[in-house]
Amino acid sequence: MHLRWVLFLFQEVVLVTSSEPPPGSSGDRGNSPLATVLPSFQTPPISSRPKFRYWFPDASISHSTVQSDIAALSEVSAGGLQFLGFYNQGFPPVSTNWSTYGFGTPAFKELLRAALKTTVEHKLLFDIAVGPNTAAGVPAVPRTEGLAMELVYGARVINASQGIRSLPPPVLDFNHQPLNGWVHEPENWGPSELIAAVAAQVAARSRRSGGSRPTEEVVLGKGSILDITTIAQNATLDWKPPITGQQGQASLPWVVLAFYQRFSNERSCVSVSQPSSWVGNGSWMVDHFSASGARKMTDFWDQHILNDGEIDRLLRQVGSYCRCHPQDFPY
Repeated sequence: MHLRWVLFLFQEVVLVTSSEPPPGSSGDRGNSPLATVLPSFQTPPISSRPKFRYWFPDASISHSTVQSDIAALSEVSAGGLQFLGFYNQGFPPVSTNWSTYGFGTPAFKELLRAALKTTVEHKLLFDIAVGPNTAAGVPAVPRTEGLAMELVYGARVINASQGIRSLPPPVLDFNHQPLNGWVHEPENWGPSELIAAVAAQVAARSRRSGGSRPTEEVVLGKGSILDITTIAQNATLDWKPPITGQQGQASLPWVVLAFYQRFSNERSCVSVSQPSSWVGNGSWMVDHFSASGARKMTDFWDQHILNDGEIDRLLRQVGSYCRCHPQDFPY
């Protein structure tokens, strides 16, 4: 579709701007726009030719198959490929052992080496995903710095005359509705770190229906919010609402809100059960909002892929873009 539009626009430009005889007619074509535009359009530079996203199942695929496919791209005048491991689209069941054929394993590096050599041979460009499947993460030891975090909260309503001696725990059962077949649900395990605690007077409460389950709407009193983080220690809190002194508000209830940070434990790619190594345990979503998340990916590459001098050299020779879902970046 895009190529058809390019051809259409190109023809229109020639018809409108060119006073020279059309292609195939008599006359001097040396000064025609076609003389300068058409050659580069017919044989565009490698960087302007179409690329193909090349999904391969995992590193168990034969090297000869990959090399043959890359050679076929050259035969149809492609500009290059994006090398992206499908890895069962990130979901089980897995049919091969990813401790052997997973992303970053020795088998993966040998497949990558073969693909790069064939790309160099055919003078193509090589894009690569920085992780398996959607490349939203890399293999990692769970709950380590650089993996995805989430902010969660807990709430407790108390009477105006009532004190509170413990912080409300974080809610575990969030109404998380992932894109089925694309995104994994967070796994609720591991501790949470208190970030902040606040209290506010409740101006109104009402039940709301609709959606997958009923919810409660709580309206906070304007100007009543208090920061009580400094008196909250180790999930304990000894606090009592202040007397407002305002007529009609002294008896209103209060709500205490505690905000926590924790690892989302969200997988980007699920592997086999009981893998023999963490490298073969699929991949975990990295923190896309911090430098530590970027380092998680680059450190994995430095330690498990680019530690091979030949692969590093080949990537520098033909590497064009690396893909980290949902963006592509220059290599």
